Amino acid sequence: MKSRTLMIFLLVYASIISYIETKNLGLSIISLVIALAIFLLPRITSVLAD
Repeated sequence: MKSRTLMIFLLVYASIISYIETKNLGLSIISLVIALAIFLLPRITSVLAD
């Protein structure tokens, strides 16, 4: 649980820094989508398992 939270935090942080440095919104959106998928994946799989 802690490692997943840390990974989500780091991806969001990296996407913000990436956008500030490069002004490339595409890279930032990809990082945010990956963070959202990591956050929602356990919930989706538990719903599908029931």
